[in-house]
Amino acid sequence: MKHISIERNQQEKNSFEILQEESISQLQELSGNIWTDYNLHDPGVTILEQMNYALWELDYRLNFDLQDYFTSGETFDPRKSMMYSPEEVFTTIPVTPTDYRLLILSSIEDVSDVKVIVNKDACSYDFVLDTYSNTLDSHKQDIVARVEQLFHANRNLCEILNKVVFSQSIELLLHANVEINMETYAERLLADIYYQTQIFLSSGASYISVDEEMNRGKMVDELYDGPSQRKLIDPSSLTNQDGCFVISDLYSVVNKIDGVKRVSNLFFSDGKRRYVDKLYVPDFYHSYVIKSFDEDLNSICLWRNGQRVPVDVDEVYKLLQNYRYMKMDSPNFSAQDKENGTLLTGVDHGKLQHTPLSDGLPDCYGVNGRAISINRSTTSTMDDAGQLKVYLSWFDDFFEEVLDKLNNIHSLLNGEYGIASGWIDMIESLYGEYSKLGGVNFHGTRKPDARLTFAKYLASYGKERGKAMNLLEPSFDKCSGVENYLKLLLGIDEQKFDFFIVEHPLLSYSQSMEIPEEDMFTISVIFFASDELLQDKHFCNCCFFLLKKRIPAHIAVRYIKWFPISTRNAFKADFDFWKYMLSTQRKLGADVLSTKLLEWLKK
Repeated sequence: MKHISIERNQQEKNSFEILQEESISQLQELSGNIWTDYNLHDPGVTILEQMNYALWELDYRLNFDLQDYFTSGETFDPRKSMMYSPEEVFTTIPVTPTDYRLLILSSIEDVSDVKVIVNKDACSYDFVLDTYSNTLDSHKQDIVARVEQLFHANRNLCEILNKVVFSQSIELLLHANVEINMETYAERLLADIYYQTQIFLSSGASYISVDEEMNRGKMVDELYDGPSQRKLIDPSSLTNQDGCFVISDLYSVVNKIDGVKRVSNLFFSDGKRRYVDKLYVPDFYHSYVIKSFDEDLNSICLWRNGQRVPVDVDEVYKLLQNYRYMKMDSPNFSAQDKENGTLLTGVDHGKLQHTPLSDGLPDCYGVNGRAISINRSTTSTMDDAGQLKVYLSWFDDFFEEVLDKLNNIHSLLNGEYGIASGWIDMIESLYGEYSKLGGVNFHGTRKPDARLTFAKYLASYGKERGKAMNLLEPSFDKCSGVENYLKLLLGIDEQKFDFFIVEHPLLSYSQSMEIPEEDMFTISVIFFASDELLQDKHFCNCCFFLLKKRIPAHIAVRYIKWFPISTRNAFKADFDFWKYMLSTQRKLGADVLSTKLLEWLKK
């Protein structure tokens, strides 16, 4: 006869059971033959059980959601504790032509494409803009001003904007025979073809969703690689700037449009010749555009079952006018990080309190407040109970200390009330920074909150490492990324220490002067310090060492000058006036002020 056996499912042990088993096992090894009773009635096992239960409860309290500790039932601003959004951490100022294209296309809706011309010999850029066909000429001057503002707000050290112009449009007519499905809405499909063709000839930036891209396996740092964008642009949607378009690629684009069955006889014409293979742009200052849709110029024939499909011209034109706005305004293409700019909220678990271990022990132990009845107590039992209570209080102190930190973690990490130095150490290590500077003697000039102030701008130091001052912003407190970094790192009052970076290409930045070759990508630094700092050669060497580490590798340093702090105001007056003249359109007198700055550098 075959026996049937039923196996009992093993239940997963909780943390308390695991703690109890492991601690008893360890006690057996430690006590040897001295302790032989490990049953529940044994006082040692009872005390051990109480401790393990308290540990189990502490583990539970340490596993709440992170925002529960930070908010304490209220709201919490992550930035005040140096917890920045991915966009703030991973983006950089533009450093490549593609970066400038992404910045401009995501910021100015009327620009359909931008060609970036790098003039290496002049440390300058030219931007050639393409606009959509319905952009008014009266609006173009505003577009130029906005592009100039974007460049100067993100300008790199020793780089200059030469000119911003609009490309000359070469109109083309698109020809094609397109077989469409029975249920296809002909007007929308025709608008699709015109819109996709213009994208083919210019960037026609395609916008991407953060959530959709992450679901496809993209990492956060990949999504935010490059400059900060109002809406994220798919870099693969940008056309090559080599000026060559392969017509067969457009076949593939049109074939993928929903409702298209087959495309044939597709080519461009400009009224003189046909382009059936490749299309070349004459130079950077010209671009191709599709002629505005018109009934007389409808060279795209739609067919259904061998019959020509008529279209409503007004409907197609209306769809074309609104198409790009529909694309850009779609919430599916928003690049705004959901957590960016929002406050964290959590669950309020109330004040976490610890119940003394002695309160969970039986009355006969005499330690739980109820004690032993007077008629049963002796001097010996009272002494034993006192010793046990002291012993348990050591563990109570540990639990209370941990819970006190959990109860107050939101205030310890809140920038308004000061942040624990250990938290600053950890955050700085994530960014590869170190602001303690223990080997530098500040002679009592460093501000008490220098480290906290430095830590609050951690997310900006990497992205602004090569950033220069904004030449369109005459505000005198604006400075380069390197200057801002070192001033905050040292944390010394400007009445005791200050320094300025002079970009040599800007010394020749006027209408009539060319930049000498020896001035390209070259800077000089002028330090001003109090007598005690100025006489400390180790301090001076450390300042230049820290500065040199931050300066981009392609930037050369010509002059390093140290002056008494008493001369700072005289230099700053010349320097601020020079910056103001550079911010004006005509830059009158900038050459005279440049000469005065050179005199300071050559002293």
